[in-house]
Amino acid sequence: MALLEASPDITIEELRDSLSKQGLSFGYGTIRRFFERHKITRKKRPPMPQSKIVRMS
Repeated sequence: MALLEASPDITIEELRDSLSKQGLSFGYGTIRRFFERHKITRKKRPPMPQSKIVRMS
C-alpha cells in the first residue's frame, strides 16, 4: 500500500518489480485480485482529451 501511495500511477508490473526488489514475489493475478478485493482501481489507458463542442452551422 505504501508503494501505491508514493506512486499512484504505478502499473501492476512496475509494482511487482518494486516488490521483488524488496524480496517479495507476487503474480500479476494475485495483485489484481488484491486490488479488486480492496476496491482499488487501475486505469488501463491514459485519459483522453476532452471533446470540443463545435457549432455545425
